[in-house]
Amino acid sequence: MTERITIMLGDRIHEYIANVRRSGCPVLVLSVPLSMMIQHEDQAWTNHSQSLIGLQQRGGLAASEAVAILENRKWHKMDDAEANMTLARMTYEYESTMMRYYPSEAA
Repeated sequence: MTERITIMLGDRIHEYIANVRRSGCPVLVLSVPLSMMIQHEDQAWTNHSQSLIGLQQRGGLAASEAVAILENRKWHKMDDAEANMTLARMTYEYESTMMRYYPSEAA
């Protein structure tokens, strides 16, 4: 199984899930592939002063934090549903590409 980074829902888990449901997003992102994040590790260091593995060992990232790293930018507050939707799209695009070009590695 591919290593993944946990998406933390935090202590507002019920509110978070309700916001995502209201947005109409059919997916609740609970983790993302480490391989998708690793090329942005410099941004993880910039934003969090830690490696991605270090962040995972401390519990993972909020969806908005993962989006900021993947977009190579500083973190800023995002609506829960917007962060989840963006992360779902990014993960889908990444995993679709991996399956198309590297089918044996995508499993």
